[in-house]
Amino acid sequence: MKKSLLLFAFAANCVAHAQSVSLATTNANPTKGTVYYNNGTNQLQYWNGSSWVSLTSASAGVGWALNGTHIYKNNSGNVGIGVTNPANMLQIGSVGTTDFNSNHLAMGNGTHALAFYMSDPISLIGATNDIVLRPRVNSLGFVGINTETPVNQLQIGSVGATSFSNNQLAIGNGTHATAINQTNSNSLISATTDIVLKPRVNGSGFVGINAETPKNKLQIGSVGPTSIESYDFALGNGSHAMGISQYNDKTLINSTTNIILRPKGYTDGNVGINTDFPTNKLQIGIVGSGYNYYDIAFGNGAQTSAFYQSDGSLLMTSSTKIVLQPSNGGGFVGINTYTPRGPLDVKSWSNTANMPFAYFYLNNSNNQYSHAIGSTSSSTASISIYAENGIQAASFIAVSDARIKNIAGVSNSAQDLATLRNLEITDYTMKDQIQFGSKSFKKVIAQQVEKVYPQAVTQGTDVVPDIYVLAENVVYDKTNQTLKCSLRKSYDVKVGEKLQFIHPTAGKVKAEVIAVSGNSFTVKDWQHATDKLFVYGREVNDFRSVDYEALSMLGISAIQQLAKENEEMKSRNEELERKNNELTRKLEQLKSDFSARLEAIEAVLGAQLPKALAGK
Repeated sequence: MKKSLLLFAFAANCVAHAQSVSLATTNANPTKGTVYYNNGTNQLQYWNGSSWVSLTSASAGVGWALNGTHIYKNNSGNVGIGVTNPANMLQIGSVGTTDFNSNHLAMGNGTHALAFYMSDPISLIGATNDIVLRPRVNSLGFVGINTETPVNQLQIGSVGATSFSNNQLAIGNGTHATAINQTNSNSLISATTDIVLKPRVNGSGFVGINAETPKNKLQIGSVGPTSIESYDFALGNGSHAMGISQYNDKTLINSTTNIILRPKGYTDGNVGINTDFPTNKLQIGIVGSGYNYYDIAFGNGAQTSAFYQSDGSLLMTSSTKIVLQPSNGGGFVGINTYTPRGPLDVKSWSNTANMPFAYFYLNNSNNQYSHAIGSTSSSTASISIYAENGIQAASFIAVSDARIKNIAGVSNSAQDLATLRNLEITDYTMKDQIQFGSKSFKKVIAQQVEKVYPQAVTQGTDVVPDIYVLAENVVYDKTNQTLKCSLRKSYDVKVGEKLQFIHPTAGKVKAEVIAVSGNSFTVKDWQHATDKLFVYGREVNDFRSVDYEALSMLGISAIQQLAKENEEMKSRNEELERKNNELTRKLEQLKSDFSARLEAIEAVLGAQLPKALAGK
């Protein structure tokens, strides 16, 4: 019924615009062209100026005919409204030169036209200008295709229970839906399923955003002359471009510029590779607990290594040993040199403060090599490698050429022996039990050596474990980069001192004290968040170190003195032995002479005694 009324209103409107036709509800006082429905004959009639003529004549076979309550056209031609030569089955107005003909319905204004045509496979709507749909006139209505209750401005199919409504375009299958909406700020495409684009149907086409001639499967912007083509994804600005492609064995990321990752802006975000929850700026794999806030960290879930760059140093830490194998174990490592000469080549050095010290060197004079001991009362030592404890090696080679030295003379070995005898060898353990445990040592004490042999002791800057406690409370201020620690007692911490801490993940960290209050103090330039912190001790500038090489050379000189004294004693002993042998020989000679004389006396007496007895 609604469709019939709409058609009648449509036809009535068109007839009303035909100027020569008018509708009447009575046949009284008609004018030429008046159309009137005769209730008596049940015929539609028009007034030709002199009489009423029926528009329907079933018997005539032409014009309009009745079929019960229906009316239809029974001639073979077209029907025109507002046009005398219709070229379409029902044509309203002139279609002009648009070549719109043989359609089921067409309407025109003499310049442009709109036509409808139904064939077996399709329903065709054609127009020579834009087609605009305005449901409910005020553009507040909806247009539905394959749905009787559209809830979107243009809706194809049912959107079901997806709550997709009031969009400009929506497509659904009754279960899932896709919608497109244009706002002042963006174009929104939403879907309850994945969104798949297949240009050229077979997937071989390209999709371009702000690019009319895309050369990549999805391209944003122009890639210009960069040769970034046939990638899965590409974006460019007309001069430079980046492309990403997925292969069976790798994911390729290529760019004509540097590649910068800035998660969460500039400072707070992390990037993870093979991990869903990175806790370091760049994290590869799972690092487990304890390794957070590093610049780079990588792990296998059980062990971890990490790097952190501070203002003063680069920290490299690991839960395992760190092994360097350049050239698969056959290469060299250089520090401050591009051309290392051996497995480890250290170029450059730093000088200690002025101090007395002794040193051992190999003396080369006219290709005759001998060891010698050198010393100075006040000078700086150039150090390339510092070691907190001993160094073990199969051999030690010291560069020592006489041509680079001012030789003062050979050391006084007797004096060196006397000095050595005054050194005290001491048994002790280390206060830093974290590093050394309860291990016992038998060595010298720097302060005692300094009194006896000062040139073997140097003073420098280092940290002493004079606090060595776990902080009772730690408060980190990320904005101001400060850290406040509370201890069980004050430990006489002062503003300006530098303290060393042991951080759960960053390891040893030094920071300067900027405020002290009771048992609490605050340090500046802190960058490591934590709620647990071990306070190791404070930095001092008179930290003493013993030159054990100097002591070794002192020992060599003392041994030489002992050897010299031993040789002297050996010579004296040999002389005494010679003299003793001479005395023994003389004694033996005397004994022999005495025996001979005694025998002679006995012989004389033996001969004279019988005569004497006979005379009596």
